[in-house]
Amino acid sequence: MSYTVSLKGEKAEDLEGKHWDEVVAKRYPPSRSLIIAPGRDYCYYFNRKGMGEVCEFIGDVKGKKILEIGCGVGNVCVYFARGGAEVWGCDISEGSIQVARRFAEDNQLEDRIHLGVMKIESLSYKNDFFNMVFGQSILHHTDLPRAIKEIHRVLKEGGRAVFIEPLAYHPLVWAYRKVRPQRYSPGEKPLRISDLKIIRQSFDNNVKVKGHRLLALYSHPAIVYRYLRIIDDLLCSIPGMKRLCATVVIMANK
Repeated sequence: MSYTVSLKGEKAEDLEGKHWDEVVAKRYPPSRSLIIAPGRDYCYYFNRKGMGEVCEFIGDVKGKKILEIGCGVGNVCVYFARGGAEVWGCDISEGSIQVARRFAEDNQLEDRIHLGVMKIESLSYKNDFFNMVFGQSILHHTDLPRAIKEIHRVLKEGGRAVFIEPLAYHPLVWAYRKVRPQRYSPGEKPLRISDLKIIRQSFDNNVKVKGHRLLALYSHPAIVYRYLRIIDDLLCSIPGMKRLCATVVIMANK
């Protein structure tokens, strides 16, 4: 089924959860091993994505409490836990959380990773609880003002938040979304400049946004991708070009 409009309310949430339940059931059968190679932690993960600024912004996570919103299958929770953090992960997909528990168990980190099915707009965590909140490709699935309000509530004073999100203005990605809407989940819509303003206002403008994937949309062949990322770093630093990037990294301080 294809969805070409944003959906709101309980129906949208049900469709989102069902969509991801079906996706993870196909990608992560019970027979699949979920062991991540030793030595790979959160800095390895972000550096491999060409987003070393995230690791630099986060700093040392040892002993810190980290929440990953929309954690999906929980592989990033494992990367953070390997860095010494105590990690909480939530998602609206029960199937994703079940796989995330397998990830934690297979990597022997179930004592440091706490998982639950939950809406981001109504988190059950205490006020001022987390040192950091992380989300990847998740805010554009939410009621953004409500989600950001909840994220700000559970984040400690002086805490940090990092979001990696699609932006709406890249012409090729925009065209692909129009041609292949079935590749995307129901109700999602990439962030716009007005959405970035909401995030900035919620964090009193203590926000830095860095653009990625202007030219380097695909990672193969690897050598071409590497050079395109270098060019992207230059182009995305030019005023006005950042909004054309397919992805933005949002780094905020409370």
